[in-house]
Amino acid sequence: MQLSSYQEKIIDWVRNGVGHGCCNAVAGSGKSTTLRLAASALKESGIKPSEIKVCVFGKANSLDLIAKFGQEWKGSISTLHIAIINDLLALYASKMLTLQGFWSRSILQLMRGLLYISFPTP
Repeated sequence: MQLSSYQEKIIDWVRNGVGHGCCNAVAGSGKSTTLRLAASALKESGIKPSEIKVCVFGKANSLDLIAKFGQEWKGSISTLHIAIINDLLALYASKMLTLQGFWSRSILQLMRGLLYISFPTP
């Protein structure tokens, strides 16, 4: 597969760059392919798929990427909303996040309902 110069620059940045990145491009321009190549480059450098987060907009997009990347990447690919909720739940479970007051507990109940997770109420 022949990469565009833009894709080559992105993959080079993933391998050698510093900081965060964002890809903004039109439909059919190769974003999914570039993300897959970037994720593969990170994996080749020794980073486990479970340590990589790929966030997309929309559940359909996340399912499409999982199909393109393979099941090994299922835990790494999600919508931005689900990634944030999962991180908050992990912090809560590890006791690094405490919830006090009615509104905090209501938010936790909502998150539990959205994710169909059941664990004891604090």
